[in-house]
Amino acid sequence: MTRGTRAWLLIGFVALAAACGEASSSGAGSNTNWLRHCAEDIQCGDSFSCWCGVCTKPCSDDAACATLDPKATCISGKSCLSAPAAGNACGLTCQADVDCATGFFCANGLCKSSTATSLDHCAAHRSARDAYLATNKACSQDADCQTSMSSCSEGSQDCTGSFFLNRSADLARFGELSDALRTCATDPLRGPNTCDDAICSLVPPAPVCGVDGQCTGSGSAPSCGSQQLAMWQTIGELVRMVDKSCTVDADCVLYDAGGGPCANVTTAATAQVSFQAELDAVDARFSPGLAASCPPSNLGIECPRVVAQCVAGTCRMNTELDCDQAHSDIAQLMLDAEAMASRDCAVDADCTRVPRANACYDGCTSNAIALSAAEPLLENFAAIGQAHCESILISGCATLIPPCPSSPEPPVCDQGQCR
Repeated sequence: MTRGTRAWLLIGFVALAAACGEASSSGAGSNTNWLRHCAEDIQCGDSFSCWCGVCTKPCSDDAACATLDPKATCISGKSCLSAPAAGNACGLTCQADVDCATGFFCANGLCKSSTATSLDHCAAHRSARDAYLATNKACSQDADCQTSMSSCSEGSQDCTGSFFLNRSADLARFGELSDALRTCATDPLRGPNTCDDAICSLVPPAPVCGVDGQCTGSGSAPSCGSQQLAMWQTIGELVRMVDKSCTVDADCVLYDAGGGPCANVTTAATAQVSFQAELDAVDARFSPGLAASCPPSNLGIECPRVVAQCVAGTCRMNTELDCDQAHSDIAQLMLDAEAMASRDCAVDADCTRVPRANACYDGCTSNAIALSAAEPLLENFAAIGQAHCESILISGCATLIPPCPSSPEPPVCDQGQCR
């Protein structure tokens, strides 16, 4: 993949961010808690109270909100999407993140600041997971260590999102603690999702016992394929943010994604100039690793004819992926792979659970499987990602995150089968 090819790929992703950045810029600076996400009044300081998940103040009309932001309006509590709120308060309404200024996100119909509140409601969950990790890392040899791909990658010990524990650790218990943290950290009322950091690889390095007697990763370099998928994950995030509004087909621009022989994206023509800045950032981040590990691209592949079209006011491609169908397909592939894993056991210690996850699917923990089947199943999950996630992510489809069930019971061996 050449710099020039990717440079033409991403010429438009920043237009919307730049346009949104004009909103809510005048009043927020001097009111540091204004529109910060919250769960209770104590998070908002003396000047504001928590209303519909944001720090704001009551009002009787729009004029009362002008000192906070020229675009702020007096909103009825009945319009709060999370739950009806008492009275009226100042706010900035939205339907998606792109409706909010830079540094803000949309949750329950209101723009919220991405700045964390002073009160961390997830601290107890985070401390519980990290304490379990800290007490289960001691080792004397590489064979003492194992890997867990946590459902919440925040604080992970490797750029793959992996955690490394000794074999005395119960991965099912670690998964329960991670799921509890994820449930808290992904609550839109408490802020932006902090659990899904970008990853550099879908396949974690081998666990080893470090010189300090603690389990860690081998530090092996990520493969070409995994780096490409990480790049497409980054581009996919930009695709979801870019302006695609149009009136006629001529308002849409088609880009050759360059990293794959038949990868394309489309944006509104008005997004071209600012798109270049985002492309340069993606290029600078991934090009060195890709150049060092990836062979020259196969240029002999014949691709279908792609056309950018204006469909119902949105720029789309005639070959565009249906995200719902793609999500359904990969979910079934993951479940099928899990169904093939051995569940044979003699004692409870022979059983475990693993994260049912890859770059474009995060289904929390698996059903109980044999401990001996854990690593092969993780490799199968990663292989499914290698085969399917690139097209899903470059199309701008979000990583599928089905709701996690309540914490599962520890796996047990029942009549020779893990359950």
